[in-house]
Amino acid sequence: MNARWPLVLAPALWLAACSTPASDMSTSTALRPPTAAKEPHDLTTHGHTRRDEYFWMRLSEAQRSATKPDAHTQKVVAHLEAENSYTDSMMAPVRGLREALFKEMKARVKEDDLSVPYRENGYWYSFRFEKGKEYSVHMRRADTQDAPETDILNENVMAEGHDFFDLGDFEIAPGNNLCAYSVDTVGRRLYTIRFRDLTTGQDLPDVVPNTSGGGAWADDRTFFYAVKDSTLRDHKILRHVLGTDPSTDVEVFHEADPAYSCDVARSRSDRFVMIATGSTMSTEELLLPVDRPMGPSPCSSRAKRNMSTARSTFLASSISSPTGTRRTSD
Repeated sequence: MNARWPLVLAPALWLAACSTPASDMSTSTALRPPTAAKEPHDLTTHGHTRRDEYFWMRLSEAQRSATKPDAHTQKVVAHLEAENSYTDSMMAPVRGLREALFKEMKARVKEDDLSVPYRENGYWYSFRFEKGKEYSVHMRRADTQDAPETDILNENVMAEGHDFFDLGDFEIAPGNNLCAYSVDTVGRRLYTIRFRDLTTGQDLPDVVPNTSGGGAWADDRTFFYAVKDSTLRDHKILRHVLGTDPSTDVEVFHEADPAYSCDVARSRSDRFVMIATGSTMSTEELLLPVDRPMGPSPCSSRAKRNMSTARSTFLASSISSPTGTRRTSD
């Protein structure tokens, strides 16, 4: 019986193929894909010159994030829109199938869902998804009996008016009344950090642009964060004090080696701000006591970076350990 199935299916598949409307087939064959213009542009690196005929399609970070696109940006966008239009036209014969598959897959997803809560510094944190919404709502409640649940960040509201939105990270200050959060509305992994007063739900005037998204509080006024270089490598750690101009933020660490990237976080013991820098074969942790956020800038010798290392360095010379060592979980 099974051997006869191919003979039965073959005519059916042939008939299904022939059932495609002639207009769709003729439209597909008549279309021609858009052709990008070739504009020679020479790039010289390490004494070697190469020609990139499509260099004109690159946009600067300023152009990507500009509210009003300039002529160059409009030219690039016009070509991309032409490519999208061509793709839509070529895929028109299966538009119904695509929609049916989307609905089928979406029907298998629980739209109104809730995460498992986690406890941190006297509060339970969680997030939920609401039916018909694209993003999550972050909330918390005090670790006391019958404490009410409060929304702290509603990504659906924050995403309004943006074609792209990504919440990078959020960190709660030690006093539990301030929240530092980062968002990217362009899609280049360059995040803007803002600070929210959780007692009022309002953002403070401080706005820190072009960061890596993460950060760490030392106290309720001092926040450390990482910034990227032109290759999007996290290469510097800066310190921001609430109420001051972000353009005057102090650089506390600079990773000049392009093989390394750096990051900053608060230790699990809540005793240190930890600056981590690492590559494939080497990692290094620099520790700054949270009660001395204005301590000296870190420095360390890198003579043996070609070897596998893992070590910790204290940034404040007056801090010492009774045993001479610290667990990395500090």
